[in-house]
Amino acid sequence: MNTRQIFFSGVALALQVPMVTYAAGLVPCGGPTEEPCQMCHTVQLVTGINAWLVGILSIAAAIMFMIAGFRLVTANGNPSVMKDAKNMITNVAIGFVIVLSAWLLIDLMMRSLLAEGGSGAIGPWNRISCVAQPQTSTIPGRIVTTQNAQTCVSVDDCAARALACESGPQQGTAVVTGAGASLEVTCTYNTFQPTNGDGALVTAGGRGEALCAPDNPNCSQAFLASLGLTETQATVMSCIAVTENSGGASGCSGTGPCGTFQITQTNWRAYTEGANADYPECAASNFGGSISSAQNNGPCNARVMTSMVQDSGYQPWTGANTNPNDSVPDGPWNQYARGCVNTHSNENDTTYRAF
Repeated sequence: MNTRQIFFSGVALALQVPMVTYAAGLVPCGGPTEEPCQMCHTVQLVTGINAWLVGILSIAAAIMFMIAGFRLVTANGNPSVMKDAKNMITNVAIGFVIVLSAWLLIDLMMRSLLAEGGSGAIGPWNRISCVAQPQTSTIPGRIVTTQNAQTCVSVDDCAARALACESGPQQGTAVVTGAGASLEVTCTYNTFQPTNGDGALVTAGGRGEALCAPDNPNCSQAFLASLGLTETQATVMSCIAVTENSGGASGCSGTGPCGTFQITQTNWRAYTEGANADYPECAASNFGGSISSAQNNGPCNARVMTSMVQDSGYQPWTGANTNPNDSVPDGPWNQYARGCVNTHSNENDTTYRAF
């Protein structure tokens, strides 16, 4: 077997290396147990092939150097053989330098295009990593257009009602019709109604969707997260605060719930009174004996809400009233609170929903 045959046999053997070392492919993606392929995997493919070729050519160059060295040692002073061996060493060295130069040139371009923060730092050992792509999910439902017509007694009254329509949580469109004593304002707005049978209501841009402002000290997402809620829980409860009391700290309903999250007196006592209470500093005794004053304290209301969510999930707001002995109709306590959960929760949120 001559030198040429030995060389090509060695190269053929080297080319089989990827069949073993890269059994999963130069870029492992798209397989049954692998992540989905992205555009970044194309870049990884180019980088992998580039590195693989350099490795193969390095092996080939090493073999050629060995062959040339062997011929040089065994030349026995034959000038022709020694000259051919030296020429082989020179040519292999030049070819290998060209290969490395091409490798470094490609790496320089890739690094310049993809360097984080525009640093432009170069080096042949950089790695290009793929990141998880954002996933979107939708809530099955439908947009329902509603028209609400109201009579008004004067031009100023019509203007006020029109402003309330357009600037309110429903963000509707107001049209004033009629003349004299027959003025009427028609407010047209859209609402989102889920179709999965859970009874949730969402007003586009308003109740069931809107969140407390970032600077709201009672129910901003950042504030609620600082109390111990998860990011998703903080978002959902910020939305529920809008549905319960428009994000405000003060205000009670006719049946006793008060504060930002409209917490009942029974729940308030459970978390603020007794030897094992979570928040004894929020007990009515610290507010002149007035439980409603304690409930209307923004920080205390948010703290009690946090414990309620951690113990009972969203149920105190999304659950249904089934008490046959009260005057409250059976059904969800707050349909818009259910809308908050549908709008802002996700499949990774294991908080109890009660619907």
